[in-house]
Amino acid sequence: MTGLPTDIVSLAEMEADSEPLADEWPVQDDAFLRFSRGAYRVFAEAVATADGPARDVFLADLRMTEVLVQAFHAAAVERACALQQTQLRIGPLASAFYRPDWTLIGEQHERTLSAGKRVRFARLRQLRRYLASNRQMPARALLAALLRGRAIWALGTPGPLLAEWALRNREPFVVPILGRMRGNADPAWLRQLGTAVDQAVDGVRVLASEFTDAEIDHAAAKNAWRRRLATLAAMYAGARALRAPRTVLVSGAGNPFHRLAALAARRGGARIVSAQHGHNAGHVDADIICYNDYAICDVFVCETAGAAEVARRRSEIIAVPPGRAIEFQSLPSSAVARRWQARAALPRGATKTVMVMGFAHSGRRTHTDVAYLSYPRAVLERRIGKLLRADGYRVIYKAHPEFASVTRGPLGSHFHEFLSEPFGKSAGRADVLVFTYPLTTAFAEALLTDAGIVMLDFEGQEWSPHERESLERRVAMVPAKVERGVRLSFRPEDLRQAIARAPTLKDPDYVRRFMLPDGA
Repeated sequence: MTGLPTDIVSLAEMEADSEPLADEWPVQDDAFLRFSRGAYRVFAEAVATADGPARDVFLADLRMTEVLVQAFHAAAVERACALQQTQLRIGPLASAFYRPDWTLIGEQHERTLSAGKRVRFARLRQLRRYLASNRQMPARALLAALLRGRAIWALGTPGPLLAEWALRNREPFVVPILGRMRGNADPAWLRQLGTAVDQAVDGVRVLASEFTDAEIDHAAAKNAWRRRLATLAAMYAGARALRAPRTVLVSGAGNPFHRLAALAARRGGARIVSAQHGHNAGHVDADIICYNDYAICDVFVCETAGAAEVARRRSEIIAVPPGRAIEFQSLPSSAVARRWQARAALPRGATKTVMVMGFAHSGRRTHTDVAYLSYPRAVLERRIGKLLRADGYRVIYKAHPEFASVTRGPLGSHFHEFLSEPFGKSAGRADVLVFTYPLTTAFAEALLTDAGIVMLDFEGQEWSPHERESLERRVAMVPAKVERGVRLSFRPEDLRQAIARAPTLKDPDYVRRFMLPDGA
């Protein structure tokens, strides 16, 4: 009997036991992509059934849609394995999806708030953080904002773009104490939220039925979501009772608490400002950003006018309630300019060292990339390492920092060197960088280096047509495809040619148009 590993840990266990591995993933990419993207559209339709505060609260818990997607996908995989008599090995990174604890999922927001720091010294910590975060702000602006309560809110630690936005607008920011935002939710909100939950879960079940007859405990899922929303509704009531700031800076827009506090402040008249994140530098057309970022902000800040135009076009892909107009601003980042100007020129000559940029080996599958699964990605990375070592290169595996501990054993021996440090500290270690997927912040950072860059370009990967041509003058693309949902294939000769060509692709057009301030 063949076996199917659900994550990189179970893959290593099965190999250690010499178990034969399945050569097909039960849920094919096209079916999963239709289902996952459809689930987010169902979420948007459910948002529209609520209004006012109830709509804000439901919109804040976007993450529950991902929980449902993972649960249905896992159920479909397990059902198919049972029918095909394939042994399913559920690893620790994937177990939460294959064995969802709906009680724990329902209590998640309560537990997160309870696990936060005690509020006894919260004001003192808030003042210390206020002064540290705004150290470049003029002292007069700092004092005035503190005395008059005019500081803007920062939800999450502002990245370089948002911090620069605040500095240029002379608006000091303070991190609000989310744990103190507790009140009494209006029963009418909870009734609307219950209706939205029923519509969303039932809608996702219908979508799942198009590719599987597997089921999840949908009643438990609905109860879990209602409990999550009840916690958020109480927090929303507390947030609305506070004096709303003029502006809210939102980092980590997927965080339900950040989303909730921002939407509550906007209901009180605040303007919500969010910003481009590093992994968008590839400008892949991923519709998730419409739900995650654009749905909650009034202003979206990008590094250049070109990037702002790309973001505006992307926002037109999907209309997410409440459908407010978004202002896309460009704010050239001095931090990006400094990295570009400080890049070290690599010595010319034959390529000797190649760095393979590691996949994010979680146990989940998402629709943001083709075959976004740990098992086939690990097999692909090993194949690349073996091929390049045989060709005489020194090959480094640059692990995703979050998953370095679980990838060292299964992958480390297939490369000359295994690195777990952040990309910024290791970028100069190789002549050529090989990426197997674009939605990683390291790809954006790599574009600001002098290294040659290779990208495996899988069939079905959605690139923005406005940037692809420019990107190809900097990145050597390798045609690749998915076979049987589990084998990621490419022609070895195409990879060899791309590695040879990559150091010659130095055209800065893409970086200058979409990442750098004018004159940098």
